[in-house]
Amino acid sequence: LYPKMRKNNEQCYLCGRSTGVKLTRDHVPPACLFPKPRPSELITLPCCTDCQKEHQKDEEYFRTNISTIYDVRTNEKAKATWQKAYKSLSRGPQLLKELTSRLAPVDIETPLGTTRAIWIPQDRTNEILKKIALGLFYHHTKSRLPDDFEVQIYLQQTEYFPFPDLWRKSRNVGRFKN
Repeated sequence: LYPKMRKNNEQCYLCGRSTGVKLTRDHVPPACLFPKPRPSELITLPCCTDCQKEHQKDEEYFRTNISTIYDVRTNEKAKATWQKAYKSLSRGPQLLKELTSRLAPVDIETPLGTTRAIWIPQDRTNEILKKIALGLFYHHTKSRLPDDFEVQIYLQQTEYFPFPDLWRKSRNVGRFKN
């Protein structure tokens, strides 16, 4: 069923190196997505420090982007994650400038009136989603996918909600202005 895989001998779940590198533990999904106190059952996998450092900025970028779509008014955990992302934005004016450049006005049919939507770049998002997919595969099979195995991420482009009829009936229906 699965392609030929290498067995888990405490190797980095991302690059497969096990000798000559310092292995640490990496959270899958990334720990930065969870406010403190984090759930105790988060998955941790062996990861070399090079791979961990390589993805660190993209994880922060991913968290910052997805935290912009949380409902921070009604969800305390979402609010805590947004506050963590906000600290990153206040430390990095380039990230804030890049993020605000992707905002677009949107009409929302709620008492809130006009609000903002954000376009989230797919390339950096895909890297973290791929990392999560590789980690979950490793966690469940105790094996890495071979290096020549291609992981592709497909994001639904036409609908932003899996149940379009429910989405149309919800009070948060909106549309982009032209």
